[in-house]
Amino acid sequence: MDEKIYHRYLYLDTNIYGHICKNECLVKPLFEFLVSNNISLALTGANLSELHDAGFLHKQLVKILTILPTSLIVSWDEILKHEIESHPDMFKGSILGYPINNLLLEKGGLKKFEEKLKDPNLKEARKIQVEDSKKMYNEFLDLKDNFPPSSSGKYTKEQAKEFSDFIVIQWLSQSHPRFMTEFKENISLLNLDIFKTIKMFAFVIFYKYYIGNRNPVKKSDYGDLFHLLYIPYCNMAI
Repeated sequence: MDEKIYHRYLYLDTNIYGHICKNECLVKPLFEFLVSNNISLALTGANLSELHDAGFLHKQLVKILTILPTSLIVSWDEILKHEIESHPDMFKGSILGYPINNLLLEKGGLKKFEEKLKDPNLKEARKIQVEDSKKMYNEFLDLKDNFPPSSSGKYTKEQAKEFSDFIVIQWLSQSHPRFMTEFKENISLLNLDIFKTIKMFAFVIFYKYYIGNRNPVKKSDYGDLFHLLYIPYCNMAI
């Protein structure tokens, strides 16, 4: 496999990993697709924390993810840090954390991977992830009072960019206040478009919950929001 395969990514929703484990006939065609397109699966901490409770899948999952070209990519907040460090330019570096296939070369590598999936810290991380996304969701809905609909009385797609810019400023002001002090006198110097992680999150919030006027109905709806932060740095997503 070309080494570049670990720098091009296909992002899969967590339930697709479960589907592949239960339908092993999919492994061969997926392998052929990934190799022929020089692309690897993008495995994230969000995936791993969601897979923690599916203990019955762990052995099969480890086997499949070390057969398929698979990259563990860095956390979303590390990607955001890279975006900040790249400002005002777009971040174009690598988000690779570790090529999972290298575990085949490590003594006891597969066992370590399986033990990692059972790590109780992953369960706690999942709990924090859901609570954080609930908090962010509620905060963004509270913004409706400060971000009124169009003159028609409804939110429109023409407002999406303005909303996403608004969210980037609010998010960075809370998470990286020291960085934001650089723009205290002139916010127009802040290149909002380079923060693709937050932008993706904001666009989905706006289209789904402002324009669509929907509400999360399951715990997984909140957790799904965290997957969005990785997708701008992936070549494909399912």
